[in-house]
Amino acid sequence: MIRLTQTILDPGNCLQTCVACILDLAIDDVPAQVAMNSLAYLLELRHFLRARDLRVVMTGPQIDWRTYTMALPEYVAFGPMAGPMGGVADEHCCVGRSGEIIWDPYPTRPKLQKVESMWMFLP
Repeated sequence: MIRLTQTILDPGNCLQTCVACILDLAIDDVPAQVAMNSLAYLLELRHFLRARDLRVVMTGPQIDWRTYTMALPEYVAFGPMAGPMGGVADEHCCVGRSGEIIWDPYPTRPKLQKVESMWMFLP
């Protein structure tokens, strides 16, 4: 895993950056989510991963994600980002491993207030 800082802040490319971090790629080598809607991006990302013999496994907030990640590689964790003055800001994603956030690609590194879902990349 490499540590990269997202290059676009509004609407942001945190997901693209997290995927690049996990796969040890340059940000520009990963499809850019800011250019697509959510479904189109997911389809493009699945195609991108398939070309690398990987698949994305998604879990929702109803699953205790800590239980399922202990033996897995780094993953993308999604949730609300801590906003100014302690409030909740936008949805954001970070890189996690073994139930801990290990990297926040946002320049000020605010981390997530809580993890609501995650994406793992597996062979």
